[in-house]
Amino acid sequence: MVDISPLALRVTLRNIRVYSKNWLWSFMPNLFEPIFYLAAMGLGLGGYLATSADWKESVPYIVFMGTGLIAQAALFSPTFELLYGGYTRLTHQKIYDAILATPVSVDDLTLGETLWGAFRSVWYGMLIVLVISLFGLCQSPWALLIPIPLFIAGIFFSAIALCFVATAMSYDYFNFYVSLLLFPMFLFSGIFFPLTALPPWAQTLAWYLPLTHLVELCRNLALGRVNWSLLPHLIWFVVAAVPALGLAMWLMRRRLIK
Repeated sequence: MVDISPLALRVTLRNIRVYSKNWLWSFMPNLFEPIFYLAAMGLGLGGYLATSADWKESVPYIVFMGTGLIAQAALFSPTFELLYGGYTRLTHQKIYDAILATPVSVDDLTLGETLWGAFRSVWYGMLIVLVISLFGLCQSPWALLIPIPLFIAGIFFSAIALCFVATAMSYDYFNFYVSLLLFPMFLFSGIFFPLTALPPWAQTLAWYLPLTHLVELCRNLALGRVNWSLLPHLIWFVVAAVPALGLAMWLMRRRLIK
């Protein structure tokens, strides 16, 4: 049985307060990272690739890659925060035990942590939107809707991260997720090249990667190419986020309720 109350927001606000004390040191690396990508690959590699052929209407490579980078924030930011930060709060700092000593339930805690990850997804995703806008790569007002898919995707990726936290015995356990799932998804979800460049079987496989759908949503919104074809990508995340959150709650109850 799921037991959720408004106390879940207290968990999220607790994490935001902690983050606000050192936000600048966390903010700055995430500000420069997309700039380095744009400079090294967009300007450097993009000098050899005039356009991103086969992606609807052809666009300069730096535009294609830059708008795709928005999605990676929803993958990496909540995932690393909840994998390593969540596991530290669970084991070494014992913060989860302290929170559960209050009226907050395990489901509240899980949802609160997931909302915290979704907040980070939107925060860092829109930071990249700001950076690429300064480069003149994002000029459509539809980009103001990008927080919606970023938030939903943040719920999904945060819930998956908590599933690993709930079953991990050490930090080394996360290497399997990061190396075998996270980075392959980052490389083969259409951020750096159109999926039409892959063989048909690989294109089919890429469709099942969560990040592929988020890349399509963010890129098309950033470029103002909005139509009904984007709806299945949004539905994919909505449908996937619900069972992922349910699984995270179940595994966290198994881990935390003695």
